[in-house]
Amino acid sequence: DVELYGELLSTGGGKERMTRYFKDYNPDAWILEDPPAKDHPLIMELHELKTKIFMDIVKSGELPLREGIKDLITAADAAGWKLAVCSTSNEASVKAVVETMLPDYASKLTIFAGDVVAEKKPDPAIYTLAAKKLGVAPMRCVVVEDTAIGATAGKSANMKVVVTKSVYTSKELFSDADVVVESASELDFTKDIAKLLPVLEMA
Repeated sequence: DVELYGELLSTGGGKERMTRYFKDYNPDAWILEDPPAKDHPLIMELHELKTKIFMDIVKSGELPLREGIKDLITAADAAGWKLAVCSTSNEASVKAVVETMLPDYASKLTIFAGDVVAEKKPDPAIYTLAAKKLGVAPMRCVVVEDTAIGATAGKSANMKVVVTKSVYTSKELFSDADVVVESASELDFTKDIAKLLPVLEMA
């Protein structure tokens, strides 16, 4: 259900989304007496199964990389930018995506994912951590996101935010984002991305 998953994406983290599903959308499906929670053994087991299924699909090559993403990464790398993936998804899943779909950049893309931070998006913690670890000032970071909670996290971390909408977030409003497009293929790295960074003016 695309519409339902789009709604669940307003919650950061896979285990957190599963918990919300059983609490708010399908409580009758939860057959245990103790309530669902992100650290509940059943939620952990279901999330592990979901991760395995997703990784199998990714590694099969059946899931294409979103149009325009590789071109942006290629341009940013050529310009000497530091690259990272900041995701609320399971770290193993993110690594599978990078290694399968972007093998030429697997060694260049630093991954911050899963439970590397206590608070998930829209909290800015994961972006703040990435900037610190990479040694880049937040004001010189550009975040490419596809969800409202991700855009909020990026702006809250004092970074520039570019939104490329997905089928799940096509109806979301991104009023705080610096750039919003339907597809990453619409973006020109130099004109749309690089120009967002502050320029040091000599007196």
